Amino acid sequence: MRATVTELLQALLQLHGDGLARLLRLIAQRDIGMLDVLTRDTVVAHLLLLHGLHPVPVEKRVVRALEEVRPLLQSQGGNVELLGIETGVARLRPQGSCHGCLASAMPLKLAIEEAIQKVAPELEGLEIEFGGKGHD
Repeated sequence: MRATVTELLQALLQLHGDGLARLLRLIAQRDIGMLDVLTRDTVVAHLLLLHGLHPVPVEKRVVRALEEVRPLLQSQGGNVELLGIETGVARLRPQGSCHGCLASAMPLKLAIEEAIQKVAPELEGLEIEFGGKGHD
């Protein structure tokens, strides 16, 4: 019974994935703007990620997330730079007078983590580098 249920669930997920892939292709052929709107919706984006179909690269999604929290960081006199994403870990470097604030001001660090997790839940970690050293 368990094997049958597992097989049915896998078939259903495959059907959903195939349908979503076809839907994305049709939208992309006709309206790139709509594709952008859909990928910015958290639920739709997570569904696309589940099926490995998200059309926006993870690095671009992380940059978008940082753009959203940038006003908060700038209000504290700083900024943050994405250094890159390697082996599932986003590496960031604080900038400006807020250079050390991410280590000491948990609300800023949490805002960054939350924004990134929202758009890139597939990432395994986040490293904040201060002068070349990584911190979690």
